[in-house]
Amino acid sequence: MDFAERRGALFYNKAVTSPPPLYHRIAEELRQRIELGELAPGEVLEPVRAAAARLGVNLHTVRHAYAELARAGLVESRRALGTRVVRTPLDPGDPAHFDERIERTCVELGISPRELHARLGARLAAERAERSVVWVVECSALQCEELAASLRARWDVDARPFPLTNPGEPQGSAVVATFFHYNELRVRWPHRLASAHFVTIRPDRNIIRHLGGSPDRRRTVVLAELDAPTLDAVHADVAAVLPVERFRIDPVRVRRPAELLRSGRRAPILFPPRLWSRLSPAEREDPRAHLLTYVFDPAELDALGAKLGLAGALSTTS
Repeated sequence: MDFAERRGALFYNKAVTSPPPLYHRIAEELRQRIELGELAPGEVLEPVRAAAARLGVNLHTVRHAYAELARAGLVESRRALGTRVVRTPLDPGDPAHFDERIERTCVELGISPRELHARLGARLAAERAERSVVWVVECSALQCEELAASLRARWDVDARPFPLTNPGEPQGSAVVATFFHYNELRVRWPHRLASAHFVTIRPDRNIIRHLGGSPDRRRTVVLAELDAPTLDAVHADVAAVLPVERFRIDPVRVRRPAELLRSGRRAPILFPPRLWSRLSPAEREDPRAHLLTYVFDPAELDALGAKLGLAGALSTTS
């Protein structure tokens, strides 16, 4: 579609209040063609008289449009050579390109950048108020917040943590919990079980980078937990993540997590979230202490969003 064929797209409906000036609409059409690469650097624009005749406007309108493009550094006009394109297409990811588009949008809408910001803020606040609320249930407040944050990062959802240490139950919204706490939810909230969504979590594999170890020499890693059943379950989870040729796991049941740091052990110690929360800030700074973070299984996180009918978070959409 050439410039003349797109003429209809240049002119706003007469019912629209305070449309941008005609010259600006013509300039905007040419600007878009330059940015898309349809008009390459060195290419000469249509002569003013010919463009005016084709568009059915006066010569001054076209001259004004070309002058606007020249002020933006997109074209240059020479009496003998006409008006030619001088700028290469902008990268859409370039901040300068983004700022320029905002300025042009404000001109088109007839509002200031401050008013645009206010309107967009109000629109975003309204959309947030309409988002689905999902309660993420876990035994550790720290782990609960981490999982809720990962859910918000993947999906456009108001994910809120609800530690099992809280009294009562989350009201009126979907509940997402881990399979590890299935029986606990069945006992505490049997009426919510059918509508709860259970998702697999696993230790974050990034923990390997912090533990070191090499194929030449296996490194012992201490794993702490409060009770034997939980220790067995967490041991199995960690064993699935840490390569056996690099690490040997030493599971230890403790009453107070800080006891391990005072025991003189030199090996790194993995503390699951509920134990980590019992360490003091100074104890967490001990180079042997490592937080064992759990994350949602990526495939199950995607399936959960699809099941709940969630839209992708802004950062994950194109």
